[in-house]
Amino acid sequence: MHNMNDEQKGRLRERMITNKSFLQQIYQANRLQAKDLLSFADLKQLKLLIEICHYVATGVIPLAQDQYDEIVKLRKLSLIRKSLENKANIKVLLKSNRQQILQFLYKLCPVLKHLLWAILNRKLEK
Repeated sequence: MHNMNDEQKGRLRERMITNKSFLQQIYQANRLQAKDLLSFADLKQLKLLIEICHYVATGVIPLAQDQYDEIVKLRKLSLIRKSLENKANIKVLLKSNRQQILQFLYKLCPVLKHLLWAILNRKLEK
């Protein structure tokens, strides 16, 4: 599991605060609305979303059991594990072009609200 140092937590928190409205909109959106929101998001917002999902997938940001169960029910657990738990895969994804990042996030649309639950309903540990 990847651990975050205080500096990394601080930078991530700042970026989340800066993009709070975007993250809340994604959290509250249905699948189709989420796709639209993603298509209008800038590259920094898309990369932030990938990083948050990575930290949730690796357990750095805790996920409630009921949210985990929903991800399993929506059959996205293997995609998340394959793509988001491995640090090398994340690096490749973050260096990808906007279209490739969007294609990946579109696959996650059904579960984005469950992955974002952890940051919008809990505070990161200091």
